[in-house]
Parts: sequence; structure tokens; C-alpha cells
Amino acid sequence: MSVHAAIIEGTVYDLGLTQESDVRIEINTIPHQIFIAKNGTYAFNVPIGNYTLIAQTIDGYANEAVIVDTDGEYLLDIVLEPIIDRP
Repeated sequence: MSVHAAIIEGTVYDLGLTQESDVRIEINTIPHQIFIAKNGTYAFNVPIGNYTLIAQTIDGYANEAVIVDTDGEYLLDIVLEPIIDRP
């Protein structure tokens, strides 16, 4: 039995394309993975499958879908949208 794996990696930016810091990034693998990107860069090791990445700071949010259909590296840079609906 062979094991297939890939790396999803990238950098998180704000709308002005400035690299973010202290970003909480999660991916819906099993088990669920959460990473705090102190410098805005992240990497997850994942098996082949369909995933959703959620990136969040105190001021921004992004939800990105990625399909991993083969082994290798997948570059997914994320741009956060401002969070406007705060009570």
C-alpha cells in the first residue's frame, strides 16, 4: 500500500498585499489541523482530498477551497477580507 501526501503552503496577506502576522489557519483534515502563523506563512501536510482552509486575524477572514489530486507542493497564498460585521 502506498501513501500519498502533499504539502499545502503559502503566505497570508491583507487587502493591501502586506504580509499578515499572527494568523490562525485551520484545515479540515482528519484529524483537524490548526496553525498559528506568526510571520504569515504556513504549511500543512495532507493526503489527497478536498479541503477548506480558513485564515483569520482579529481584523480579517478568508475561506479557501483546495483540491489535492496528486502528490507534491501546492502554493496557496491567501488574501484576507476585512471583518466588517462586528457588534
